[in-house]
Amino acid sequence: MTDTFTARLGAAQTTAARMPSRSFVDIADVPVAAWRDLFSRAAEPNAFYHPSWARAASQH
Repeated sequence: MTDTFTARLGAAQTTAARMPSRSFVDIADVPVAAWRDLFSRAAEPNAFYHPSWARAASQH
């Protein structure tokens, strides 16, 4: 028989495995083509989210 603590721990681990990652990604690792496509489809474009600007700004 499993005690309550062990059962809850197992459920928490299962839930954590299904949740998306909330960690930061290095901006250089974001695929530029997909990012430009997303930028071009924005309802209201913002130059600060353009991949060229964001990558240049992240190097400073």
